[in-house]
Amino acid sequence: MIKYFNINDIDNETWNTLQSNGDNSLFTSPDWLSVIEKTYDLRIKLALSYNDQQEILAGIYFADVNFDISTRFLISLPFSDYSKCYYQSKEYLHGLLKDIQKHENVPLILKLAKEDVEVFNNEFIIKRDALLHELDLSFSVDSLWNNLDSKFRNQVRKAQKSNIVTKISHDFKDIQSFWEMHALLRKNKFSEFPQPRQFFTNIWEAYISKNKGFLLNAFLDTHLVASTLFLTEKTTAYYKFNTSNPEYLQYCPNNLIIWNAIEHFKNTGITALDFGLTGKAESYRGLKNFKDGTGAKIYELKVGQLNTDKGSKSARSIKEDVISYSRELIHQDLSFDQIDLFSKYFYKFFI
Repeated sequence: MIKYFNINDIDNETWNTLQSNGDNSLFTSPDWLSVIEKTYDLRIKLALSYNDQQEILAGIYFADVNFDISTRFLISLPFSDYSKCYYQSKEYLHGLLKDIQKHENVPLILKLAKEDVEVFNNEFIIKRDALLHELDLSFSVDSLWNNLDSKFRNQVRKAQKSNIVTKISHDFKDIQSFWEMHALLRKNKFSEFPQPRQFFTNIWEAYISKNKGFLLNAFLDTHLVASTLFLTEKTTAYYKFNTSNPEYLQYCPNNLIIWNAIEHFKNTGITALDFGLTGKAESYRGLKNFKDGTGAKIYELKVGQLNTDKGSKSARSIKEDVISYSRELIHQDLSFDQIDLFSKYFYKFFI
């Protein structure tokens, strides 16, 4: 038997059952799912399969996405590095996924990491092969320092000698400043629109205002030169977004931010630091090397689609058109309000 739940209708007993069986990820937490729903006007559901004794056999969160009248698919989960599935066995999960797809008759896309990638069998088409870095913080501060590679340690020292200092902020006005720096970096370096301002406002409301995350800002004198947004869920911290002023990268502020974050999390009971998705393409080499330098363990992260290609070509065509058009706009002289306006329209296609 399969039941579908809207996120707001899931009772505490069900949440507790899922979380007690290892589903403690940020990306399947009620707060994160609420942020995604509120920002992008998506409805996220939880599908659960049960045996005759009403025990949960398998479960998956997914969003129903419509680009247009002819393009619809299910994804677990949108605007998230990866998702978590609950299953007593892979066979139970495969059965649930097939039943969902048969009922909905549209493509079903999963983003899975670590041991969950073993869910993918020959019935899935692998759409993306990426990496996930995670740092075990159970060791002493001295051990974590020694676990950094020598280049990373030298860059931390350089930032310190250059009088870079970091400060934690929970202030709403700083999230706005973060978004503006982030928007300029996405525009000028990557020729991309950022996620809309409201996304970061919703994150502040759901996490930072409740002391479940913070900005770690790096300053040279009074100048904000870099900033990283960290979120926490249970005993794991997440390196979620980073931005910086390219003119100050020579002082290595991001290396100091990471080291100071590690020191902070060691003092607050956090046991792991999740650095998120990193692509395998050459364009990700710098980011991969940066994360490698922390001594984090590397896991597989894959995006797979259950054996039908229905609707995929249409979705790809729409996305390619959006990318082309957005890159024409992004190089224009745009105000922050204009960037935000276009972000609200375009970013939903980069799901």
